Amino acid sequence: MAQYSSTRCDGERVVAVEADSWDVYFPAPLSLSLVANTFAHNGMQRELGTLLDLHDGQVDAIAADLRLVAPDRRLDVTAIAHHSVPGRPTMHLHVHVYVSRTSVDPSTDERLPIARAELAAAATRAWQRYSARLRAEATEALGIGWDPLPEDPAESAADEVRVVGLPRALHVTGGGAGVCYGYFGPHEQIMAADHGVTTGVQPASG
Repeated sequence: MAQYSSTRCDGERVVAVEADSWDVYFPAPLSLSLVANTFAHNGMQRELGTLLDLHDGQVDAIAADLRLVAPDRRLDVTAIAHHSVPGRPTMHLHVHVYVSRTSVDPSTDERLPIARAELAAAATRAWQRYSARLRAEATEALGIGWDPLPEDPAESAADEVRVVGLPRALHVTGGGAGVCYGYFGPHEQIMAADHGVTTGVQPASG
């Protein structure tokens, strides 16, 4: 029997997470968190609500992407969207995805281990799709425009966008730092945003 670290309600869902689950951390592109903070600062509640809904609506697709690490087995995956980091005054959009360390073979009910390296690779691919979807949907819904980063050596007339993403769960704001451990407290975290892969998304500096 799995031992659960906690249960709680997330909207209308009752969420249970195994005590030893990985917390796969999906930071939104930093540019979109900055846009959200700009909307909030300027009282643009309709635009802010639209952007947050777009972000929060990514959780099912992210969970489905991570289940592909064990496509023929039952794998417990729970994704929860967050808008902030404890102790930080500004919004940092991100998603926690709790993934069980074992999956179940439906034909035998045998529990089989999930390889961390395979999950991390799947998370990188899923983060690339998550980031691309957010960019495209925010552009369509809000008319947000994008410019290349001036220091980007790959900049060309054909490249409309280079957004900045956070490469890890450590957020730096105003000289301070905070780590979001999610609703369930510290779990071993896997950072989904791996900028060692060329995706058109540039890592944050500093």
